[in-house]
Parts: sequence; C-alpha cells; structure tokens
Amino acid sequence: MLTEKSSKVVKKFYCETCDYNCCRKYDFDKHLSTRKHKMLINANISIPESDKIHFCECGKSYKQMPSLSRHKKTCTFINEETENNNGVNNEKLVEKLLEDNAEMRSLIKEIIPKIGNSTNNSNNNTNCNNKFNMNFFLNETCKDAMPLLEFINNLKLSVEDLDNTGKEGLVKGLTDIITKGLNELDITKRPIHCSDIKRETLYIKDEDKWIKDDKDKSMVSHAIRKVKRDADKFFPKWLEQHPNCWEQESPHHEQYMTMVTNRFGKGEENFQEKNTKKVIKNIAKEVIVDKENE
Repeated sequence: MLTEKSSKVVKKFYCETCDYNCCRKYDFDKHLSTRKHKMLINANISIPESDKIHFCECGKSYKQMPSLSRHKKTCTFINEETENNNGVNNEKLVEKLLEDNAEMRSLIKEIIPKIGNSTNNSNNNTNCNNKFNMNFFLNETCKDAMPLLEFINNLKLSVEDLDNTGKEGLVKGLTDIITKGLNELDITKRPIHCSDIKRETLYIKDEDKWIKDDKDKSMVSHAIRKVKRDADKFFPKWLEQHPNCWEQESPHHEQYMTMVTNRFGKGEENFQEKNTKKVIKNIAKEVIVDKENE
C-alpha cells in the first residue's frame, strides 16, 4: 500500500511495504521499479534462483552466493561479533578455571594435615615394629641363650691361648679366645648380641633375662677382664715351657717381655681399659644382628 505524507514544508514519499521514504518523486518512482520492491509486492510470485538476492548480516546484498562468501571472509561486522563471542567464552573459561583452582586449593589444605598424620603414624608404627622385632628376637628366638657368666666360665683355655697373647698382642689374643667360643655356639644360643655397630649397642643374657649393657659396657668389660685373669693363670706353666726366657739371650725373651707387659701394663695410664675397649669393638662386629634375615 502506497501513501503520501505531506508536510507544510517538505513533501515526503513513503513505501510501507519496504519501509522506505524519500523527499523527491523521482527517487520514489525509482524505488517502485526496484527488484526488492517488486519481490515484496509480489510475495506470492516465485522468483527465479538467478534473481535471488543474498544478504549478509551486515546489511549488504549480493546477486551471487560466491560473492557473498568472499565478502563474509573480510566482513568486519561478522569478525567483530565472533571476537566478542570468543571474548565472552574466554571470560567464562577463565572464571571456571579460577573456581576449579580455588576448590583444588581448598581440597589440598584439607588433605595435607591428614597426610602428615598418616606419615607420623606410619613412622611411629615402623619404629614400634623395629623395636618389637628386636625384643622378639631376644626374648623368643634367643630365649634359650646361655648367660654371659656361664659362657665365660665354660671357655676351655690353655697355655696356647696365653702364648697367643704374647705373639699376637693382648687385644687380638683376648678377641680370639672369646670369638672362638661364640662361633662354636648357634646364633640363638649366644649370650651377647649387638643391634647397632656404630653405637656399639650390646644386649647381654644375664641369668634368665636380656639386659641392654650401659654406655660404659660394664657387663662385657667385666667378662673380658675375667677371661684375661683366667688366661694369666697359665703363665707359670708357660715359664716352665720356656726356661730362662727372662734372659736377653733367650729366643723367647721378647715374647716374655710382651706377656709381662700384658699382665701388669707398662706404666701407661688406663692401659687395660683402652685394650678392653678395643676388644669390645672387635666382639661387637662378630655378634651384630642381621636384621634383614632375623
């Protein structure tokens, strides 16, 4: 439907069908002859495919579809809209990541204390198990072990043992006497065990129970001194076997002097105590508990 709009100043022409208006009659007549106007007026009339107009979202129209496709590749309106949509999507993605990150941090804060407690409990359990294993080894596996004093009293000493202390030295001589007796026993029957070679932690079978020796190794030291005294008892017999050994011309004079020094010392302070500590160190190496296999 075509109408005319009049004004006191300017006369306007308006096409309701196309929503088109102009001031000049010439332009209005030109509009009426356009394909767009005719297409809308004759909406029920089919238009050949070749006469179809292809529109872009930006408002531009093209007769050929390829032309429209080429235009869309560079159309700023479409690109800006895509960028805006991407911007919105990116903002949502960042927001989601921040939310997830916050949840993760909160979860970690809850888990860390539990992990710490679990580690402490595990360490405590491990320590308890290690201590229990040592106790079990001593009190169950080695429950029939020989008491230390009984072991020392049962050592079969001879003049040869004393002779060895003169040839090899007091420390090695006493070490050999004791370790020989220990090696003749089954591990579970031994009266002494070492759980820590670095600290020389020693456990002693005393009558019917196991006792951890003190830091001065008093129990083991007492046992070593007794072995030395028992060996010294063979000194008179050794002198009988080596007459005139005290004379410098005797081939046994040097060994004699060594044995005398072993018995009475050579004026050095704490001579016997120092030798005893060396013997203890040697014994500890022989009786260290193999915790992997026990």
